[in-house]
Amino acid sequence: MTILAPEEVLPRANCTIVRHESYGSTSTNQTEIVRSIKANFDNDSHVQAFTIAVHANPEGSPQEQELAYLIEYSDGHIELFDKHSMSINRSPRESEVLSMIRTLVYLGFGDRLFYCTKRLYTQVFQQTPLLTVTVIKAKGVKSLLPHWHEFTSVNNEAYETYSKSIYKAKEWDKIAELTQISINEAQALSSIDFVDNLRSDDEVIAGYVGRSFKKWIFVCRRGRKAYLTFCDERTIHLAYHSIVGKYNLKAYGDFIKESVEESNAQRLISVNQRQFITDFNEHHHKWLFGRVIDNLVVI
Repeated sequence: MTILAPEEVLPRANCTIVRHESYGSTSTNQTEIVRSIKANFDNDSHVQAFTIAVHANPEGSPQEQELAYLIEYSDGHIELFDKHSMSINRSPRESEVLSMIRTLVYLGFGDRLFYCTKRLYTQVFQQTPLLTVTVIKAKGVKSLLPHWHEFTSVNNEAYETYSKSIYKAKEWDKIAELTQISINEAQALSSIDFVDNLRSDDEVIAGYVGRSFKKWIFVCRRGRKAYLTFCDERTIHLAYHSIVGKYNLKAYGDFIKESVEESNAQRLISVNQRQFITDFNEHHHKWLFGRVIDNLVVI
């Protein structure tokens, strides 16, 4: 096995490398990875490359087909998740990996997802973090989306490409499509500036922030950018009468996480979760505003 000198593949002198070790469930591991990425995002350190590597363990071994993740950030920081029991060749685990990849697409990193085209020997992941990163960086990589089906062959010892039907093909393809349409910038505005920024043909999505029924969010998506504003019981009346009945409306059918108010990462995730958006009908009108608005606008 040939290992290049670290300075050949890691030219940035200020880079730091952190290896995370966890042997919990796939669900626990993907949650930890997403939490780390969101924390870095909120500190203005964005993912430059997210590379998936596959352990070349023999069939039947406890570590068969496990995945490793190399995450490179815009400030030179590198994180290595290579002690995690994650795989895509078992349906529940594949779902967890898909959930993580979907979140990365929501965060605007869909075009920065890659995979190593060759399996890596177990010894690679037994080296120091610096040497492990050096080997992964020196290997050939390919864009993960939309080439996800080719990636699945790397998970098989003989590099066989199995039928798409044994994988969650519809979910993979849908995530690949999201990379072309997902919001990649979200800007928070005051409620007055938000209303002033609206155009006559804009669609506004209204919802609750948290479960207190005392905080609201309004979102306008325009192209691949979203504008949003937050209201409390003091400001909701002005926003309501400036928006409801005057613009095309949709509703969030579920509560938006409270962290959306402070976290830039959560803002992008929330505005990209199209599955929670529903028609703004009489039910959602009353559910969202009936507690605070005495005379609801007729829609």
